[in-house]
Amino acid sequence: MKLFKNTGKKKQSHQDGFTIVELMIATAVFSVILIVVTQTLVYITNSYYEGVMQQNTQNVTRNIVNTIGEDIQFNDAIPYTAKIANDNTTLGYCIGTILYSYLKGQEVENSPNFSQDQAYHGLVELNSQVCSSQKQAQTLSGYYGNNLTPGSTELLGQNMRLADFSINSIGNNSTGNLLYQIYAKVVYGDTDLLTNPTLPNAACIGGDSTQFCYTTDLSTVVQVRVN
Repeated sequence: MKLFKNTGKKKQSHQDGFTIVELMIATAVFSVILIVVTQTLVYITNSYYEGVMQQNTQNVTRNIVNTIGEDIQFNDAIPYTAKIANDNTTLGYCIGTILYSYLKGQEVENSPNFSQDQAYHGLVELNSQVCSSQKQAQTLSGYYGNNLTPGSTELLGQNMRLADFSINSIGNNSTGNLLYQIYAKVVYGDTDLLTNPTLPNAACIGGDSTQFCYTTDLSTVVQVRVN
């Protein structure tokens, strides 16, 4: 009896896996994609925040000029500056019984650090006996404390400061109406982001349109319509 030996090779079944090199390449590609996606999201978020901040600052400046302009146009009282008695420091502008009391160059904060050019308020609109009685104010307290006088309104937003502000008579128009020029410059940003933060020429370090700093100004001429 002959015994036949099966010399054929057995069919081996196996499943190929990833090599270390392949895993390293895949990880590197995924990391690059993740970095690109993250940077894109950060850019989009920063651009959105920057746009909102700029729009808010522009709206605040426009609201200041428009509000004061309407008061001048439809008020028979001539605007004048209110000063602190025995000090001659300008407290604000009176238009009729409305006082626009301001502090230039102070960033508005809920919890201000006064050593960093911050204050509770920067530009406040209120009905004031200072204007109705045409008397000078004795002190700034009451206008720039933590609690505003009832009925008063802060016209600046958080992290904003009034860099410059003026109401000036510029004569009469052809029909004899008094003309006034209103100018307001509002700056958004912390003191360390600004050059000359407390002065009218305050500017963002590196220029405007940065994520955390922006300046805008607006000027308009209005005529007194009530005689």
